[in-house]
Amino acid sequence: MQAAGTLVAQLLGGQARDLNAVDISLSAWSLAVLVELDSRVCSSEARQLIDALAMRAVSSNVMEQQADEACRHWSRLLYGIAKVGVTCQDSADVQQLFTVALTQRMPTLLRSKQLCEPQNIANPL
Repeated sequence: MQAAGTLVAQLLGGQARDLNAVDISLSAWSLAVLVELDSRVCSSEARQLIDALAMRAVSSNVMEQQADEACRHWSRLLYGIAKVGVTCQDSADVQQLFTVALTQRMPTLLRSKQLCEPQNIANPL
């Protein structure tokens, strides 16, 4: 648990802004796995990390940089946040993320005929 806390603290120490789409989506998914194993991981730092990931995903085009994988990254990010248990009511950043992802970014990917596996569509829902 201490290692997880240390990692979260390092990511919050300014490094979250340097994460790419793979880093962002896997960080959220991995945090969800850790919380599932031990709910003590879901600390205030973990929630701050979720907010930082959400802000990074929305405030940049980093999630679309690998267009062929963008749907998977959005799906993994949204699913991971939901599994951690952070809701839109808990965080304005998470609310904005879900709004932007589900009303703008993912529909744009589908319209542009990007590869979106059925599970990648179902996970965020």
